[in-house]
Amino acid sequence: MSRPGEGARSAGEKFLAYQLGKGRNFCLVLLLILTGSAIYPALHVVIENDNSSMVSHDPELQQNYNIFREDFGNDELLMIALTAPDLFTPEKIRRIQNIRGDLIGINGVTSVTTPFLPQTPTVIMTPFSPVFPPITTPDSGFLLLPMLLSPDRETALIMVDLSADIDKQQLALTIIEELITKVHADLDLRLTGIPLQKLTVSRLIQRDQLVTIPLAVVILSLLLLFFFRRLYGLLLPLAVMAISLCWTIALYSLGGFALNTITALLPPVVMVLSVTTSVHLYNSWLRGNSLINDSNQHIITVITTLFRPCLFTTLTTAMGLASLLLSNIPAVRLFGGFAAIGICLSFAVSFLLVPIVLGFLPQPIPQQPQPTFTFHTILAKMADLSINRPGRVLLVALASVLFAVSGIPQISNNTDLIRFLKSDERLFRDTMFIDRAFGGVNRIEFMLERTDGLPLTQRQDVQQLIIFQHGLEALPQVTGTDSLLSFLSPQAGSSDTTFSADNLDQIMRRMSTIQSSGSGLITRFSNQDQTRLRLSVRTPVLGTADLAALIKDIDKLTVPGLGHPYKLTPTGEAYQLAIDSHNLVRNLTSSFSLSLVMILTAILVMFRSLKLLSVALIPNLIPLLWTFGLMGFLAIDLSTGTAMIAAVAIGLTVDSTIHYLAECQRVNTCDINTAIRWTTTTTGQALSISALVLFCGFAAGGASSFLPTVYFSLLTGTTMLGALICDLVVLPAGLVLMDRFKSGRRAC
Repeated sequence: MSRPGEGARSAGEKFLAYQLGKGRNFCLVLLLILTGSAIYPALHVVIENDNSSMVSHDPELQQNYNIFREDFGNDELLMIALTAPDLFTPEKIRRIQNIRGDLIGINGVTSVTTPFLPQTPTVIMTPFSPVFPPITTPDSGFLLLPMLLSPDRETALIMVDLSADIDKQQLALTIIEELITKVHADLDLRLTGIPLQKLTVSRLIQRDQLVTIPLAVVILSLLLLFFFRRLYGLLLPLAVMAISLCWTIALYSLGGFALNTITALLPPVVMVLSVTTSVHLYNSWLRGNSLINDSNQHIITVITTLFRPCLFTTLTTAMGLASLLLSNIPAVRLFGGFAAIGICLSFAVSFLLVPIVLGFLPQPIPQQPQPTFTFHTILAKMADLSINRPGRVLLVALASVLFAVSGIPQISNNTDLIRFLKSDERLFRDTMFIDRAFGGVNRIEFMLERTDGLPLTQRQDVQQLIIFQHGLEALPQVTGTDSLLSFLSPQAGSSDTTFSADNLDQIMRRMSTIQSSGSGLITRFSNQDQTRLRLSVRTPVLGTADLAALIKDIDKLTVPGLGHPYKLTPTGEAYQLAIDSHNLVRNLTSSFSLSLVMILTAILVMFRSLKLLSVALIPNLIPLLWTFGLMGFLAIDLSTGTAMIAAVAIGLTVDSTIHYLAECQRVNTCDINTAIRWTTTTTGQALSISALVLFCGFAAGGASSFLPTVYFSLLTGTTMLGALICDLVVLPAGLVLMDRFKSGRRAC
């Protein structure tokens, strides 16, 4: 778009004239119809209840997990812990059996296993007596399962197997929670397990939507009112924000997607990002123009001047967000893709709605900022610092970067779903208690089979598995192992003995006892033809960094512990989470590299200068290095949430750089110092407002229930403040030095 007074009007200027004249009502009606049509799907977006989008859909991992579930059933158990000093009294045993009876009657519960089996006592041994205490038989006549009792014998664990159907799971969980909190409220009961984690996440997402969105609106409203002190300065950006958010979430909902812990960030992020373009347009219009008396012409001038910078800032932000499409985690891809769509929609809404609304308002009177105005004074001093001390500015920036870089190696690539929750959440407290009481609630699942396809029923198979399990239990992070051997007597096997139910009377009696109690505990460790066995490695609550290290240690034990002809295949949700987290750094590097290349290309296309590109690169990388250094010093892990910071922030930090360079290039005729003073004190005001809006808007995410979301929000907001400082101080200092270098070469 060309500016008026430079010949014939461009097509864009003609459209603006139509938009402000005959087409005004049509554009408003169009916005109204589109927004009205989007309200219903936006309000009915569903919440994900199975966390399926939080793990990658690697075909091999999915195939192994499907085989595991077909052979051994659902691995997502619910655990109920009862703590009492008189746990072995008949009264407490009776209460545990009452709880079991209540649970069995719930639709969605497939089996319940308690430490006390209501059968005639028999001697049951385990090959790992150091791990499991000797079997004792209480006076009540119940048979004990020692693996479901804490070492101090004051806490009993009730294992509840739920239906794989998510709807039935959620209904059953709701009833179980009421059972614990109301019917058995006099008992000290705690509840944990993957099914409850999923339900809790779903509930917290709903809670966060009700908290963070209104909080973001309030924060943005107060900021806009403070800076502009005009009603339209508040209402216009909020209208753009509301329409953009409505359209984005409606498209997300119509696409059949559900909100998860990552895409729950979409509403606050789209709200914050959609405000910036309207802020620039309104702030530029508010400054007025003494050379133009016609109100519509003033609006056209503002729009045509800012169209190109705003277009490129939108593209760079969208590129940064879209680079997350390289992630192997569906939730991250959804967030990146729809956040990019949201920022593009906000650009369209801003340039469609803002000119029309401004056309209803009287033309503002040009006002020169008063020297006593604090904000202007601060910006003027920053301009003077960049002009008079450019070398020192860059040296200080370099020193701060070197300091920040020293903290980056301290960042750990670690995802911990339980520690995603805040410490005051009941699920967090209950899980950590059960973890301490039983030495581990997490499990890494393995499938053991022979490469020749024969059943694992020979004495050699039993011996190799015993040796391997002993090796596993020697690892520091392993608190125990569970397999079919956990239910065998060490005497179960002479030279010709197999652990088939047809040949081993002891195994038969054991299986009969548990089956009559309604538990499928043993059948969960062997498939029907006994060609595949399940081996569960119990660990305490660990992050994926420790899990990945443990999996490597287990892999090293496989050859000496099992050898030929055995094959051990890791699987399960914990294993997949560890693999996904391990790939985070690789995905982060790929997405960031792609976004950086695309963004730098966009800057080069806009300004057509490699020198300007090199100068612009410095203030955009510095804030990111500051942020990652801060993560290292504060021991904030690189997780699913925080891994998105780089790709998102690079697109946002470039925005203010583009606006600054565009204005500086527009007014720079012969004196770079004058151009910098003008740009810093005028465009710098809009940049400051935008940066503070971004920071405070992202700060609303600090009210989230998930720590990675809190870290993402606060660190991204902090990056915006760092980018503002760099664009108002470091960038102009670089421009001054570049100009002096060019002048020095011309003088030579």
